[in-house]
Amino acid sequence: MIRARVGVAALTGEPGGPPTIPGYSAVDNSAGLTAALALLAKVHEGKGGQVDIALFDVMLAQLNYKAAAYLNGGDRPPRHRLGAHNFYVPAQLFETGDGYLALFVTTDGMWRRLCAGVDRPDWADDPRFATAHARFDNRSELLDLLGARLKAASAVEWEDRLGPLGLAVGAVKELADALDGDLVRTRGMVVTVDTPDGPLRMIASPIHFGDSETEYQPPPRLHEHTDEI
Repeated sequence: MIRARVGVAALTGEPGGPPTIPGYSAVDNSAGLTAALALLAKVHEGKGGQVDIALFDVMLAQLNYKAAAYLNGGDRPPRHRLGAHNFYVPAQLFETGDGYLALFVTTDGMWRRLCAGVDRPDWADDPRFATAHARFDNRSELLDLLGARLKAASAVEWEDRLGPLGLAVGAVKELADALDGDLVRTRGMVVTVDTPDGPLRMIASPIHFGDSETEYQPPPRLHEHTDEI
């Protein structure tokens, strides 16, 4: 409901299509993190006090630059194909020879590295694409050319090829593939705890401390603390 009322659903989906609810709700988690940050601010201040957090306010605040564009320019934020960014070009999903690729270019230096990586160095100094403003003004032409080039290989191949160039790039993966992937293992983001019913696998805390290890315990069983409470 919050994502519908605040504008997220209307911003999501293909142009001309229906509004779409994203596959993950950032509303509740973001509100919890915002509340925790506010409480830490009160602790740091050394005083007590009430903290007022609303789901609507938190999601609205996260639409910061889209909201600013409307508030100061009057233009309603448009939808772009494949989740393209309003301002940066290219910054979106691309269909490849096998799968989809997320690619996000924000600087002219990144653009030049991308041109070298896709074997089109001539695009780097092409006046239609050489600067961020030029790429924005010639969005359709650039996306047609780059989209056709990226279909020459798979998303995984492009990730392996462009990632070492310092580009923000990644093949689109399903959650199950991410959970079973190397990055989760490297970061230790899945942990196992013992329970009376056997091992339980859980997502680890995203907060890592250099001077201590995080301890994990099984969740309480139903009514485990009822008498104590």
